[in-house]
Amino acid sequence: MEYRAAGLTERAEFFEAIVEQLGADADEALRFLGMSLEELREAYMAVGEVRSVLVEGRPVGNLWLELRDRTLHVHGFILEPASRGQGFGTRIVDDLRREFEMRAEAIEVGVQASNTDALRFYERVGFHLIEGETARGFLILRMLIRRSGRGATG
Repeated sequence: MEYRAAGLTERAEFFEAIVEQLGADADEALRFLGMSLEELREAYMAVGEVRSVLVEGRPVGNLWLELRDRTLHVHGFILEPASRGQGFGTRIVDDLRREFEMRAEAIEVGVQASNTDALRFYERVGFHLIEGETARGFLILRMLIRRSGRGATG
């Protein structure tokens, strides 16, 4: 598996895929964030990093990541439909754990409550539902990757 910075075309396509995935929940998410769609697009282009994920040179998905306050926020994670169910998602999460274990204590993702496939995936790989303020119709899941002050992973 290979990761590289997404090019401008890939970034634009990934943003559109994020908005498409949000579907009917997009307005609620934007209202919660206090942003217009254009302001979200500007934040997407300026905040964190967007990576393309490749397997044997073939694109299989994209990630939008931001390391903030010792937490890796996964703002967006979409695998191509043909690449789902092949273990790529699990490998990506494992790679993120290893890459960020010395800089972050946890990985957090926001997931639409209606996206049962994503919820099952995240729970299967070790994420747990946490309490937190979020847009209606969304849940926050967290995986501890390093215990504060101990240096142990978990």
